[in-house]
Amino acid sequence: MTRVAYGLFAMSLAGGGLKAEDKPVALVVEAWISTAGPYGESWDLRLTPSGEISLRVNYMITPSGNLMARFTLSAEQIAGIRKAIESERFFELPAKVFPATVPLHRPALRLDVWLGDRRHSVQLYDPDQQKADPNVRRFLAVWRGLFELLPIRPSWGGPQNDQMQQTRPG
Repeated sequence: MTRVAYGLFAMSLAGGGLKAEDKPVALVVEAWISTAGPYGESWDLRLTPSGEISLRVNYMITPSGNLMARFTLSAEQIAGIRKAIESERFFELPAKVFPATVPLHRPALRLDVWLGDRRHSVQLYDPDQQKADPNVRRFLAVWRGLFELLPIRPSWGGPQNDQMQQTRPG
């Protein structure tokens, strides 16, 4: 065996030459939305470090019912979510993004993100009323980065969500 072959063999035994800091840290995301209080839909999504997504949807008004689904994301899709979290500086968003007045039965969204030892939770209420707020735009960019990967998505109207609905595979 040549020196090059020995070197490659030793690198493979040592984890391919990657250091611990070079490996991506675990990513967990939980997303929840109530589209219209007791008159809409409730969505619960969880993304695990292995790329598995579990989704539960409760349709509370006609037609009422429940839906459960599981999806597996590719490494590239997970990298896209990571990129959205970092580029939109999700960990710098305020914990609550609420309008000055809070009408009843408007969309309420929450994202909980764990990236390694960092964790941040953000609640957003009535995004359509706050279209001009840059924090709303940043939150929704991460939200869309997650939900655009799925064949079904929550809907609540308004231009921010209409743009996401148009990207649905069809």
